[in-house]
Amino acid sequence: MKLTADIHLHTDYSHGLNTVEDMIKAAHNKGLKEIHITEHSYAHYYARKLNREKYRQLKARIDAVKEQYPDMKILFGAEANVYSVQGDIDIKPQDMDLFEVVNVGFHVMCGMKNLSSYFKIHLLYVLAYKCKLKCFEKASVRYCTQAILGVLDRYKINMITHPMSNYRFDLVTVAEKCARTGTILEINNSRGKLNAQEVESVKHLDVRFAVGSDAHKTENVGRCETAFEIIKKSGLDLNKLVNVE
Repeated sequence: MKLTADIHLHTDYSHGLNTVEDMIKAAHNKGLKEIHITEHSYAHYYARKLNREKYRQLKARIDAVKEQYPDMKILFGAEANVYSVQGDIDIKPQDMDLFEVVNVGFHVMCGMKNLSSYFKIHLLYVLAYKCKLKCFEKASVRYCTQAILGVLDRYKINMITHPMSNYRFDLVTVAEKCARTGTILEINNSRGKLNAQEVESVKHLDVRFAVGSDAHKTENVGRCETAFEIIKKSGLDLNKLVNVE
């Protein structure tokens, strides 16, 4: 297996440590054909200072660097946050046009649109999985499933990032929805999620997968060892992977 595209990267505009230029250069030096710069969006703690103008500045920087690497496809994107139990994301509707690709994920360090969603998503997760109170697990799974299905109904989402990392949902139901919407499920190298058992549970469905480094610094760009091991253990058909050859 060989990674052809790294479609989940962060720079120092949000949660990363290195510049746009450094991350793109690292990807080029590793022989990647395509990368997606996917910064966190507004409600995430590490993106709290970002706004439309700063995203426009970031896009302009990416566009400028593109000229130096004509043999590599470089897209500007966002890793949006699940923002409510009703299925909102934290990218403002008027700002969706800024991004060439929008991914979405659950994040601990993220605000919520309303108090009800904070309770049903964040607090129930803490009670069920951090405090290990099993009586809250079913409710946590139910509301997280409701939220991500709502997102897929309302938005064009390229990929669900690190699914089942921390926040659990009904993976089969969500994978079935992804198959209908064309949304990719990420096998995240840095978090080891989806794990082999989870991939195996949905590999029979007509859903696509991708390896994501989730790199926050240059040395992790294109890293995929953990993800490749998960793929091997799960027996996933390699034809279902969009960025591996």
